[in-house]
Amino acid sequence: MISIEKIIEERKQAKGQLSNEELRLLPDREAFINGRVSKPRQITQSKESIREIAHLVDLAKKDGFKTNLSSTQVEQWLEQIQAGTEMPGILEDGEVIVDCQDLGISGTLSEDRRPGLAHLTKCLEAGEIGAIYVTEGVSRLSRDPDRIIPRTLLKLMKQANCKLRTPDSVLSPCIERDWEQLDEDFEEAAKELKTFRKRLHRRKMQKADRGEHVGSPVPPGFYVPIVGQKNDGSYVFDKLKVHQPHADINIIALKELVHWRSGILAARALRGKHVVYPFFPPELAYMNTRTSLKRSPRIEEEKGWAITPEVIKGIATNLKQIGFWISGDQIIENNHLSAFPGKLLDL
Repeated sequence: MISIEKIIEERKQAKGQLSNEELRLLPDREAFINGRVSKPRQITQSKESIREIAHLVDLAKKDGFKTNLSSTQVEQWLEQIQAGTEMPGILEDGEVIVDCQDLGISGTLSEDRRPGLAHLTKCLEAGEIGAIYVTEGVSRLSRDPDRIIPRTLLKLMKQANCKLRTPDSVLSPCIERDWEQLDEDFEEAAKELKTFRKRLHRRKMQKADRGEHVGSPVPPGFYVPIVGQKNDGSYVFDKLKVHQPHADINIIALKELVHWRSGILAARALRGKHVVYPFFPPELAYMNTRTSLKRSPRIEEEKGWAITPEVIKGIATNLKQIGFWISGDQIIENNHLSAFPGKLLDL
């Protein structure tokens, strides 16, 4: 039986004699379906993105790859991943590999943090795959701003004459103009990422300059109301609002700090009195990942977060507690209600 190394060597020797049509010819060895969406939210909320990955199975079969997998089967598997009953992984049958290990993982990351990319690299190095199937273009494979991953992938693809297959075209890096197009597409993906980051940073700074929440941890005594939702499912938040159950605990904590003149002793006293910040109610459950209290120990039996010396220091020194908002060099007074309206004099 002829070895895979022998097949690869013969292909390499024959490349100079093959026409462009022959270099793009499918089926060839195995089809590697790369299933990746950029954000975890897309896994649970973007049914169309998931459906597009599943339809690549039909495209591979139409190209002549033999498998018992069906788009319906893959779509059902992906729906189970969406529902959380299955973990992202690999389906393989016959001449088709469906790798969805990188679902929800950013394309900017290296292969040590992207198991799907590591698997693809291994298959390319072994010369096992003849085509990589993607829903759009090379941006599904990588958006590495340093261009290191794209150059490595292109080199490996050329060595094995592994084609890139999209719903619209077949490109072989062994063909000079195809190589140039793939290289330009990788470059464009990196530029798009850079432009997106600049735009995102600009919009974030504009929101911050208006005194609106932009992602930093929310201090004890406050919550941020949801005022909208973006196309990708992420929330749009307004300015800080006082969360009275936590604001009341702030007062108690500051009184202990004034009494003991030590954050450590004050925290110890509060722990002895079983004083905690109560967990947010169900309607504010989204705050559990946005409050700075998430860094504090959870005390399940008391249904709240412990009050640590660090928390007490933040209450006493964070200007957000009294309505100030700082964005760059800009200071906005009375940006939001103070967590201590008229009560600081009572301490």
